Amino acid sequence: MNNNKNTEKLKRNHYQTESSYKLDSDLYRIIIYTIRYVYKTVKTRPKGNEVNRDYGEAIANPTENTAIHNVSDDDIIIACDEAWINVPREYQDAVYNHIVNDERYYNMDAAHENTYKKYVARYVWFVARNLGRV
Repeated sequence: MNNNKNTEKLKRNHYQTESSYKLDSDLYRIIIYTIRYVYKTVKTRPKGNEVNRDYGEAIANPTENTAIHNVSDDDIIIACDEAWINVPREYQDAVYNHIVNDERYYNMDAAHENTYKKYVARYVWFVARNLGRV
């Protein structure tokens, strides 16, 4: 029974809570993928290296491909960086780790799970707003 409870909790990790920062579920996933793309790919590549944007078989996720191709790298870097001012400093590392590294809420013990969800939703919403999606 306890295992079933943990499974349900894992499934909810990227679901949004009810708040004024709630996005359409498809848009929410697109923004999550966009944020991951920025912090895992764009900001980690050496300056001056051009990237082949034909992902084809490398990323077999059409939602992620759509998110990546719809906005230029510079725009999404700025949108992601500027959205951090809306998340208190003490939660920024946890929000980053949850979105980019897919760290689960139950591994974070400095605050309640709902607190993390609130700031993840707020950060994602402000990235979407900065990209002109809301």
